[in-house]
Amino acid sequence: HHFLLGIALSAARRYGLRPYHGDLHLLRTAPDAPPDLFSPDDTLGWQRYVQGRELVDEIPGYHGEILHEPNVATVADLLSAKAIP
Repeated sequence: HHFLLGIALSAARRYGLRPYHGDLHLLRTAPDAPPDLFSPDDTLGWQRYVQGRELVDEIPGYHGEILHEPNVATVADLLSAKAIP
């Protein structure tokens, strides 16, 4: 776990994010993301880069479970109902 976290932090420091000129629909799990990897705000730090609208929805479970039943049904429902045109 610590090895992978180290790799992720190293990659995040080297990658140069640029502004995104579009809308964001962020599906995130419960707000327990590691603060050393993500910003503590609702968008996990993406609001600094997104220049359009921001829509954040919380998915039950943890990150590795969101594309498995029953959580994937929640993801599908949110994407269908709240798609940003």
